[in-house]
Amino acid sequence: MVSEKVRSQKVTPRGRRIPHDLRMELYFLVREPRDRGMSYREIQRIVERERGIKISRSHISYWIHGLHTPLNEPYNHVDTSKKGELAWIAGMFVGDGSVKINRKGRFLVLKVKDRELAEAAANKLAVVLGKGERYAVNRMGDGRYYVQVQSRELVDHLRAWENILSHLERSPREFIQALFDCEGGPIGHVSASGRFFARIDVGNTNRELLEDVSLKLSDMGIPINRFDALSQGKGFRN
Repeated sequence: MVSEKVRSQKVTPRGRRIPHDLRMELYFLVREPRDRGMSYREIQRIVERERGIKISRSHISYWIHGLHTPLNEPYNHVDTSKKGELAWIAGMFVGDGSVKINRKGRFLVLKVKDRELAEAAANKLAVVLGKGERYAVNRMGDGRYYVQVQSRELVDHLRAWENILSHLERSPREFIQALFDCEGGPIGHVSASGRFFARIDVGNTNRELLEDVSLKLSDMGIPINRFDALSQGKGFRN
């Protein structure tokens, strides 16, 4: 577990000395025994035994009475009312997204070649996570741009495949736009007779995803020509 590597830390009244994800774990760990009538001192012993963290009785009181709880920190919450932005992030996640988990928490990482695309991701992540300003866009040594945000709630949400499919179902335009921005691209060629042809290809290793996307495109009046087995995954042409 993330918290098993954190030892002998002391929590301040607002809990700023430990990662937010761990504060969330401690918050629910504190409330459950209190609901069963345990004293603050007993809860202290439970937290130190199970997480190796010393927490003051006054801090336990703050959480029990709803003061300064990690639940009141908006940047950790996923605003599910932002359906379009969240669907776009889901589409990008299955394209160029990844998850990083370490002792500090759970992170969503998006790495792309296009700076404008990274900036769009930074803006939409800020909207979904309630941040007042855009997240930082950084550049990697290989020239790619990346955005990284810490949110256990968002990571857990996107790692559930049923949530990915739900976003595709509810907001197909936003989801597919992000997927094509990550995994798709136009291709043009001239035939032997001199005619010019153009198409858009998209590839992904998840055939189920591509089949669902093709159905949504058909519903939107964009027919799919065929699926091809590509050397590094599956794809389709339209």
